[in-house]
Parts: sequence; structure tokens; C-alpha cells
Amino acid sequence: MCEEEDPAAGVSASIPQLRNPFLAIFCVNLGHCCMPGYEVERAKLRQYLGIEWTPNGLAKMDDQKPKVVRRSEDLNCDFSQPDQCKWQNVKEGLDSLDFYLFRKDDNTEFPAIQVRPGPSKVKAGEQMLFAGDRKKEEQSAMLTSWPIRCQNTTGKLTFTFWIYNGARVEVLILEEEPKSKNHKLKILPENRI
Repeated sequence: MCEEEDPAAGVSASIPQLRNPFLAIFCVNLGHCCMPGYEVERAKLRQYLGIEWTPNGLAKMDDQKPKVVRRSEDLNCDFSQPDQCKWQNVKEGLDSLDFYLFRKDDNTEFPAIQVRPGPSKVKAGEQMLFAGDRKKEEQSAMLTSWPIRCQNTTGKLTFTFWIYNGARVEVLILEEEPKSKNHKLKILPENRI
């Protein structure tokens, strides 16, 4: 078994060892937020969080053809160079929204009560992904890693995230069936934040 942890949130989940290639999938269910064309919402994000949308910031990342990663470090990404990240927005219509690249523009602290569990102080210039919509019904955005080869030892997946308005983060595993194009979705034990 491996452990998936978020040190900032104290979240941990067991990840079973897999014998087949798999993808790590992040699924975020959202209330409302912003997308291209949402100037009012983006202005509020600038005012309250000090973050600015980077137009087409993930285009090169999303256009890459995924290949199997050889080392867990290959999945490390701080989004300062998205074209080198081994992650991408889901294209198959499994979600209703995409993630977008944002840059921290000033020293405005995130309101710790409303935006949690990540750190409230983020340095100007840091990049982050953001997803959301102003619709009232529940929305979801999924980010997938490139395929991960069979691993015979433990592995660790860590990430920093912030949520608000009742959003939640789920980590899913999509496992390929041997000698088949079928996939089996494994949902890790949910840890409430």
C-alpha cells in the first residue's frame, strides 16, 4: 500500500499497489467561480485573492500526447512551465468544466476561513490551477496524469489545494485491464476536509 497525503490538510488515503498502468485523476466538484468570459468573477478573484487568469495558459499542456511516465518525479509540476507538466484536463466529457492557469499577482492573503486547507500566504508569481462556474448546479473538473507504469514499491502523491463554497477534492485511479482496452475506475477512500 502507498500513502497519498496532503501535509497542509492532513489528508491521507491508502493507494493499493497496482500491477497495470493507471492514471491518477483529480476530480473537483464545484459550486461557482470563473471561466473565460467571466470578467466580473475574475475581477473579484483579483480583488479578494490577488490571482489573475493566464489566457490559454494550459493549451500546450492539454495538447500533449500522453506517454507512460517512468519515474514518479515525472509527475512533479508547479505549473511555472505548463508545457512540461505531465497532466491535462480531461477531454472525454467526463466532467463539466476545465481547470485554468492563474498567477498570484500580489501579496493578498487568502481568507483562511473561506478558502482552505492550503496555506493562506502564497508568493506573488506562483502559478495555480483554478476551476469553477457561476451556475447553481454542481459542476466538476477533472485533471489526469499521464499513465503510470506498474509499480512494485510504494508511491506517494502529494499536492497543495484550496477549496471554497463546499467544493471537494477526490483522487481516483483508472486501471487498465490486462490485454484489453477496458478500464476499471478505483475510487480511493474519501477523507472529508
